[in-house]
Amino acid sequence: MSSEQNLELTPTAVEGHGNTPAAWALVTLVMIGTLIGTIAFDRGSMLWIIIGIVVIVVGGVVGGILKAAGYGKLGSRLKSNH
Repeated sequence: MSSEQNLELTPTAVEGHGNTPAAWALVTLVMIGTLIGTIAFDRGSMLWIIIGIVVIVVGGVVGGILKAAGYGKLGSRLKSNH
């Protein structure tokens, strides 16, 4: 096996990477949950830390549901199937 490997990235290899409603919903909710959790950690509020964790978990569930509903990569409900 050669120590050199050629990796060719074409524009189609990265087209639509994460640019779907399912991905945007997941990332947005995870960011909001993380923000809530970190502010709560700084303030010492265990209740709000748990709320932040719940928002993060809900983000994963919402992302999965949207993907299953056809709003993920190669989804049937998207105008241009990435």
